[in-house]
Amino acid sequence: MKKNLFLRLCLMMSVVLTLYSCIHDEMYNSSEILSSKEYSSKSLWKEDEKYIKNVKQVFDQYADKQYFSTTYGDLYWDYALSMGTFDETFLEVPIIKNGKVKEILIAERKADRVYFSRKISTESNNFFNILVFKDRSTHWENYKQ
Repeated sequence: MKKNLFLRLCLMMSVVLTLYSCIHDEMYNSSEILSSKEYSSKSLWKEDEKYIKNVKQVFDQYADKQYFSTTYGDLYWDYALSMGTFDETFLEVPIIKNGKVKEILIAERKADRVYFSRKISTESNNFFNILVFKDRSTHWENYKQ
């Protein structure tokens, strides 16, 4: 009788320890995934994310980010769009300053180089203002009408 009770107790302890370790493994893995993610697209469309990551890496490597941020504003890479070109040659990124899109950063690839320029366009600014700052459910409601 004591041997049978002891075996059941050992079995229950091993099940509890297994479940406990699995839960902690899952928690650590999910937090590692979240912390390792540098860029996550918040665009309404699935863009060429590999190209966007590569352009961001080039910008981070060669640009003076502090000067750019204080002079022009912050780049919202999560809302970068390749605007219908799927050949990895063109990209637009909104530049936000004082809670509004002030300009657009243009990244254009020619051969093996990426060229950056800024564009001030009312139409593009309005488009990115809506994309970044408006509630997405209102976009769907406007589209259905």
